[in-house]
Amino acid sequence: MSSVAPFVYCGMLRGIKLQASPTASQKEVLSQWMGCARYIWNAKTRQEKAERHHLRSKETGEYPPLDQSYSHFKSKEETPWLFDCPSVVLRNSIANWYRTYQDFFKKRCQRPRSKKKDGRGSVYLTRELFSFQKGEDGVTRLFIGSKRNNIGFLTIKVHRAFREPKSLYIKKRHQKYWVSFCYEDGKPQEQLPTAREHLKGLATKGEEYLMQHVVGVDRGVARPVQCSNQEEAFDLTAGEKKKKQYHERRRLFYQKKLSRQTKGSKRRYVTKVRLSGKHAKVANIRDNFCHQVSRKLVNTPLTRVLIFEDLRTKGMTRRPKPKKDAKGKFIPNKARAKAGLNRHILDKNWHKLEVYTQYKAHQAGKAFFKVAEIIHRRNVLIAITFTPTTAGAKPGSNAEVAVTPIMPISTQPKSFDGGQYNTLRTLERSCLQEGLRSLADMGRGADVRQRGALGQPGAGG
Repeated sequence: MSSVAPFVYCGMLRGIKLQASPTASQKEVLSQWMGCARYIWNAKTRQEKAERHHLRSKETGEYPPLDQSYSHFKSKEETPWLFDCPSVVLRNSIANWYRTYQDFFKKRCQRPRSKKKDGRGSVYLTRELFSFQKGEDGVTRLFIGSKRNNIGFLTIKVHRAFREPKSLYIKKRHQKYWVSFCYEDGKPQEQLPTAREHLKGLATKGEEYLMQHVVGVDRGVARPVQCSNQEEAFDLTAGEKKKKQYHERRRLFYQKKLSRQTKGSKRRYVTKVRLSGKHAKVANIRDNFCHQVSRKLVNTPLTRVLIFEDLRTKGMTRRPKPKKDAKGKFIPNKARAKAGLNRHILDKNWHKLEVYTQYKAHQAGKAFFKVAEIIHRRNVLIAITFTPTTAGAKPGSNAEVAVTPIMPISTQPKSFDGGQYNTLRTLERSCLQEGLRSLADMGRGADVRQRGALGQPGAGG
């Protein structure tokens, strides 16, 4: 077998996920490695928690320093199975734990928490424990392990070309195994324009060019994705809706069956596996829809700029607060209706569609922006856009806010689901005329800074 081309650090970082088909013996060894990595992670988490509570300095209040030691967890009497696992797997697990804690200090995530022992699992492998090799039959196979401790060649389904990475994950989900990793595609990222460069180029264009090449995208519930350059909305096909409804019915069936079975029994485990499979089927239908729509949005020939509204899904799907009458008794707050709306909102995968469209637009060299907020004030629909006054201005430091009236609400056209399509066209035209030429993506939470700049703290929409 010949080896795949070596890894060269150059270009844009891309991710790939390959389905693996391990044998029964390979599944057993991989599950053991996943269990050993999880044990080291949990043991280090328990140790750090105990030291943080009991070994904190009373004089200075400082916590004991963190380290990446794990050898004291290996014992011939208590943990003999750790000696059957390659030391690289244990080292990588503790390195990921330490890296997660460093991210916690930088306020990127929470502290490392203990991992549950369930049907899921993952193991992180570096170049010492894997290599891609291409056989005489042209099939690429993945060799897992070292010379002395290995599981042989793992069969994978390669659906596109890739470069050999420096590390990878082997994950187990729903009784299926996957190999995922990131690699550099070799395309120089410096040639792709940034958001600031896109804005500088758009500032020289006329209104006719902008109206032709800029597309506003609105996400909803009844109409999942509505574009300003077409009247028809993107939605699941009739076949996809039928499959989704079927899997939803089977999911409810297995959920009810699971609740009546004895915990720890084999039949309950089989039902649990089938239930997780139905969850995966529905999730795959949603994910495929987001991939298909985002690709169509980016691949449209005339489209040069895509505008999304910065929706705060977390706040929109929050449960309603309890209500009380004058006597202090609880009254209905329509929580059941709100729960149904929340379920439908989360079913549309708004954020995933935004993420997919953003990275695909960047790869295609097209611009992607988010309108910070659309609010109603004085019976007028208003678009708020962030406008830096200088090229290097940071959000909230040296900035202006453009408040653009779009049209009175009473005069909005009611066609196409309450004027969704026509409102998008008007919003797009207004943003282009007033704010798009210096529009910057502020991201989530931008409304706080913008309201402060408007002199109206806490103004709601």
